[in-house]
This record gives sequence, C-alpha cells and structure tokens, in this order.
Amino acid sequence: MFQEEFAKIETACAQIPAEDDRSLMDCWERLAQLVCSHLDEAIEFMRNCTEFQAGMISSVMDDVTIRLRSRRFITALRELDHRFPQLGMGLLIEHDVRSIGDDWLD
Repeated sequence: MFQEEFAKIETACAQIPAEDDRSLMDCWERLAQLVCSHLDEAIEFMRNCTEFQAGMISSVMDDVTIRLRSRRFITALRELDHRFPQLGMGLLIEHDVRSIGDDWLD
C-alpha cells in the first residue's frame, strides 16, 4: 500500500511546475499524511529508497516529526542522512529532536 501511494505522489509532484507553490504544498501534505498513517511501512520503505525519494521524505520530515513525535522515525531519518549525506538532513533532524524535547510518543 505505502509504496504504491508513494509512487502516485512522487509522479504527481514531479509534474508540478516549481513556481506552483500551492500545488507543491498540497503534494507535500499528501506525503506527510501517508507517512503518518503508515509509519511502519514508511520506515521499511526508507531503508531501500532512492536519493530522490529520500529528498521527498526530507521535505516533509519536520511535519511528520512534529505530528508523530516518534523516535523510530528519527532513527530512520538518521539512517537516511547517513546513506545520503549530500541531502544535508543532519542539522534539521537534530533541530527537530530538540524541538520535541522529552515529549516523545514512542
């Protein structure tokens, strides 16, 4: 389920012109909702995703982190950052961790 829905969102996002902020925001919201609704599948997907797909996930990681407050998601993000350091997620991940403080749900 997750992979199929991700692929649909990936295709839709790729077709949106860069200047169409509203459509891009809608696309990112769909992706954030998908990750939040299917966290276990999302984490499994993140273990084998492409750099482009990791970049898409990094675009919604703040929203997902705030909504889920999941250490498992943070661990998966750190693994992505290790695999794709060129995406520069490390500082953003640590910022998200600090913003959550001790208010984790898992």
